[in-house]
Amino acid sequence: MAYRIKLAPQVQKDVDEVVGYIAKDSVRAALSWHEGLLQRISSLKNMPQRCARASEDFELRLGLRQLVYGNYRILLIIDDGLQEVRILRVRHAARGAIDPQSLGSSD
Repeated sequence: MAYRIKLAPQVQKDVDEVVGYIAKDSVRAALSWHEGLLQRISSLKNMPQRCARASEDFELRLGLRQLVYGNYRILLIIDDGLQEVRILRVRHAARGAIDPQSLGSSD
């Protein structure tokens, strides 16, 4: 059975920020990045457990995982009981570790 994908409210803000930044140089590149991101997120419907544990989770212990897309990390939590993947944030890898307050709500 495929997992459902659920996006936290902050994810759209993260994506809009990245798309806006890329679009300053190339609208085509921004649209391509966005389409690739959506495909990458959609791939989580099957075998989301393939995603590595995020480095922050060794301290936070929330079950936080990451899926890498180019220079970006898609931060997520898997709920096997609900067959659901909750995407919490999309962040550039150079921004380093995320603090728990920046994860926001998973609802």
